[in-house]
Amino acid sequence: MGIFNEAGKRITQSTQNTVQQAKDFAEISKINTRIADEQRLLNSFYMQIGQKYFTVFGEQPAEEFIQLCINVRDSEAKIAGLQHEILQIKHARICPNCGAECDEKLAFCGACGHELPAQSESAHRFCPNCGGELTFDAAFCTNCGTKI
Repeated sequence: MGIFNEAGKRITQSTQNTVQQAKDFAEISKINTRIADEQRLLNSFYMQIGQKYFTVFGEQPAEEFIQLCINVRDSEAKIAGLQHEILQIKHARICPNCGAECDEKLAFCGACGHELPAQSESAHRFCPNCGGELTFDAAFCTNCGTKI
């Protein structure tokens, strides 16, 4: 009987160890999730600081931020150019009053009733490389030098 008692004790101890390891793993997973949530929150704060800095000092940044501010402006220009490409494909334009998307043939905005500028006034050209706005007669992009 002693052998069975000893084997039973070992099995019980092994089971208890396994259960404890599972509990520890679950607790560690919960804590790791909380850490990841805090890291996301922290990254959001850093991003807000960066956006606030760019808004306040973007035109005259400290020397160590000049290139980052240039990169932000370049990205904004590219996004604007890409958004303009989408509008061209959709044959649409944006109302300058309310920001609604309107068919390019309309004279008035369907959302707010604002008179839309004549087509020649709202026709802008954008660089296919960097998205920067181009003058009507531009042969090269003044932002990146791409031949148009």
